[in-house]
Amino acid sequence: DRGDRGDQGDRDTQNKQPVAAGKEDAIACAQWSAIYGQDEAKQAALIAATGLHNLLLMGPPGVGKSMIAHSLNGLMPSLAPSQSREVQSIHALSGSGGSAGSIALRPDARLPCLPPFRAPHHTASAVALVGGGQPVIPGEVSLAHRGVLFLDELPEFGRSSLEALREPLETGEVHVVRMRTRLSLPARALLVGAMNPCPCGYYGASSGPKHCHCSSEQVQRYRMRLSGPLLDRFDLALLLSRQSPSAITRPAPADSDAAGLYKATRLRIQRARQRAEDRQGCANAHLTPEQLLAQAGLFSEQARYLLRQFMNASGNSLRVHDRLLRVALTVADLEEAATVEPAHMAKAIEMRRGLDRPDAIKALA
Repeated sequence: DRGDRGDQGDRDTQNKQPVAAGKEDAIACAQWSAIYGQDEAKQAALIAATGLHNLLLMGPPGVGKSMIAHSLNGLMPSLAPSQSREVQSIHALSGSGGSAGSIALRPDARLPCLPPFRAPHHTASAVALVGGGQPVIPGEVSLAHRGVLFLDELPEFGRSSLEALREPLETGEVHVVRMRTRLSLPARALLVGAMNPCPCGYYGASSGPKHCHCSSEQVQRYRMRLSGPLLDRFDLALLLSRQSPSAITRPAPADSDAAGLYKATRLRIQRARQRAEDRQGCANAHLTPEQLLAQAGLFSEQARYLLRQFMNASGNSLRVHDRLLRVALTVADLEEAATVEPAHMAKAIEMRRGLDRPDAIKALA
């Protein structure tokens, strides 16, 4: 697919230009450096930015879910010129064109530099999320194409709105049909969802100034707002807990150290993404079942055995099985490993435990 590969000229240009343009790079670095603790969640964000894996962050208020989400598009590799023009054309259809706050622009060609970031309010309708109207305008999932779609307070979105996202998340396209119009729009967005463990956010806390007032029925209804097929579309699911005072109050790194660590992280992501592009022409999350089967030789027998054991014990769907394979491949790419070993598979399984252990959320209290 040329849209995923780009052309060689675009790759050369992308490799020669800065990771992100000036001001946007500094802002992205500051966002990432401001996240204290939450090492596992930050590792999940790194995996998500590399392989374009959908990410679900769960935890009480104030643990850094939104900060991690807002830093993701800054971690992702910069858009190649052809990708920039594609993103700009989608925004032009919506009338936002390159308006301030919608996308970061190159100072030379006025093209998008960083991948777009969209964060619609939870009152957004299905049409607002996937597109429609007369005339047809792109929805948020298309405006986030090649970037990040962040849905904060995920269970607060309407059920019909969330269900409308299922097909675009799977196919990377939105098909809008009206009486006189049929339009297909790209929608390859990295979905990041954030949610509290219960309506009040403090599930399991029975004492202290912030304790849970939710009944078991309220908690159950809250979680049932998200369907199983929708949750299946998340490759990574993390339970974030409150950080200790020592983690929050530790001295911040010097600006030069923070910038160096951030650039090293982005370079690691770029190299791992390029490994995937060179191997199969797309990010790991976008591998079709046929393409994934073609990569079977990259998985060691021990890694496959571990996955079989997990699937037999968890009863997850075949969709989850394939998503775990893709995540394990990204973990191996980040470590520049030639094959996927049991440690990579174990990491992929652990990074989705938030959906496989419902009782573990009690540990957040």
